[in-house]
Amino acid sequence: MRVISELIGSLAGSLVGILIGFGLDRLYSFCQDRKNRGKLKENLRNELDSCQSLLVGKGNLLPTVMWNSAISSGDISLLSFSDRTKLSSLYFEIDNFNYEAKRVRDVAVIVNSTHSNDAQVYWNGLTSSMKDNELQLKEKIAKMLQEQLWNAKSKAKKI
Repeated sequence: MRVISELIGSLAGSLVGILIGFGLDRLYSFCQDRKNRGKLKENLRNELDSCQSLLVGKGNLLPTVMWNSAISSGDISLLSFSDRTKLSSLYFEIDNFNYEAKRVRDVAVIVNSTHSNDAQVYWNGLTSSMKDNELQLKEKIAKMLQEQLWNAKSKAKKI
């Protein structure tokens, strides 16, 4: 009986040590995730600020490096589901704008090389359409930058 109680006592000590280790690891992971979440939000906000400043009616391509990096690295999971949804919708529109800007540039090359009046009219239509889309996108980015998700006290992802 005494042997069994000693065995249970030593196992209980080991088990408590293991549980404390797991608890400390969870606490460390939580702190790291919180720190990384703040950095990710800061980087995404800076990228959206850059996008907004590039929307000046010239068809500039907009950066999406931080967003793509967050997606491919899995860091996007640091954000809440609603924040990811809002940002993915906006970045989808940014990708569409970049595609449109590239196509307008392609048509500009054709216009400049052929000097065709029909090509010039077509290019002018594309350019005015892109400028309208650019204004709408600039407004959407400005609205996103006013969202609660950039607030340091916004709800964090629950573990």
